[in-house]
Amino acid sequence: MKEHKPILAGGLYLGDDGHWQSATLVSDGHTLRKIGEAVVSTAPLVPECQLLGLNAGQGIEQPLAATDLANAHAIPVITDLRQSDLAFGGRGGPLSPFYLHALARYAGESAPLVFLDLGSIAKVTWVDPTVAAPDDPAALLAFEAGPALSVLTRASGSARNADGQIGKVEDGALELFLQEPYFRRIAPKWLGGDSFENMLSLVFELSEADAKATLCGMIATSIMLASEHYPKPPAKYIVSGLGSQNNYLMKIIKSGLDVPVVGANDWGLDEKSFHAHATAFLAIRAFYGLATTAPSTTGVRAAIGGAVLSHPGGR
Repeated sequence: MKEHKPILAGGLYLGDDGHWQSATLVSDGHTLRKIGEAVVSTAPLVPECQLLGLNAGQGIEQPLAATDLANAHAIPVITDLRQSDLAFGGRGGPLSPFYLHALARYAGESAPLVFLDLGSIAKVTWVDPTVAAPDDPAALLAFEAGPALSVLTRASGSARNADGQIGKVEDGALELFLQEPYFRRIAPKWLGGDSFENMLSLVFELSEADAKATLCGMIATSIMLASEHYPKPPAKYIVSGLGSQNNYLMKIIKSGLDVPVVGANDWGLDEKSFHAHATAFLAIRAFYGLATTAPSTTGVRAAIGGAVLSHPGGR
C-alpha cells in the first residue's frame, strides 16, 4: 500500500432537505486520523482545509462553480465523484461504502458489521473492517434490501411511529412477498421503479392498521433475507434513517436479528454530518488517484476512482 501524506479535507454536501452539511477530517486516503466537527446550514460554509470535496448534484457540481470555490478559498476542489463509475458501467452510487469501511476501522470494529439505512428504501452496506483496502472484493458489499418507508408512508401517511395503530400481519401477503424473484438475485442489486408493486397493491387493500403491520413485517423480512448475501455473518447492525424512529418497525427488526442492533448516533455515526465527512474522505482518495467505488458497491466493472479536480487559478 503506497503511503500518502495525511490531508485536512473538507466536505460540502447538499441534502435532499435543502440544507448543507459541512465537515472536516484528516486522512491519507486509507486510514482516518481525525474526524472534525460538522455544521448544518442553509448556505454552504467552506471550512478551513487543504482540500475540498463538493457533492451537491449535477446542477451545481460544474467545473466553473468548482473553480470559483477553488479561487475564493485558495484550495483544490474535487467534484463529480460519480463520472468515472458511470462511464465504466456502475450506477454512480452509493458513494458512502468506502467511507463506512474506513469509519468502522477508525471505530476499532474487529468483526463484520452492517450499516442499515432505513430511508424510502432499505439499503445495506456490509463491511469487513479486518480487510485493509476498501477496494478488496472481500471488504464491502452494498445493495438495496427491499422497499421501506416509501411503502409505509403510502399506507399510513407517516414514516414515523405507528405505535397504537398497528393491526395484524396478513400472513398470505407476507408469503407472496417471500416469493419475489428480487430476493434471489445476486448482490449488488437495486430495486426498479415498479419492484414489488403488484404484490404491494394487495396490501393497500387491507385496513390501515393491518397494512402497516404487514408492511413493517415485509421490511423486516427483506432485511433478514439480505443476510443470505453477506460473505460472512455480521456481528452488529448500525441503523440510520427516518425508519430508525419507528418503534414498531425497529422492534420487529431487532427480534428477527440475532445480533446487536445499534442506532447510528449511539454508535458514533452522526447522521447530520455523515455525507459531508464521506465527501471529504472520497475527495482525498480521488486526489491521490485511489479507487472510490468497486464492483461490490456500484456494479462498476472494476474498482475505479476519478473526479474533476479544480485548482486555484484554473491550473
